[in-house]
Amino acid sequence: MKPEIVTLIVGLAGITATLTSSGLVLYYIAKSRSSALRESLFNHQLNLVKMVVFKQDHIRVCLTLLSYKDSQYCTTST
Repeated sequence: MKPEIVTLIVGLAGITATLTSSGLVLYYIAKSRSSALRESLFNHQLNLVKMVVFKQDHIRVCLTLLSYKDSQYCTTST
């Protein structure tokens, strides 16, 4: 298969995936605005964001410990 055709197929697949995910996001936004469970969905989103922030902070602390040269957890040899 020609490289131009492979590039075209990969590009079209990427555009299709982007359009599909955008459509799903718009559908769920419209559904949540008209839903009676809007407050519950909002609280769930806030809890999810808090969880992501806490995990990100935990990973940052772990990576800091692992990269500190004088740490007993350091994985690089000096």
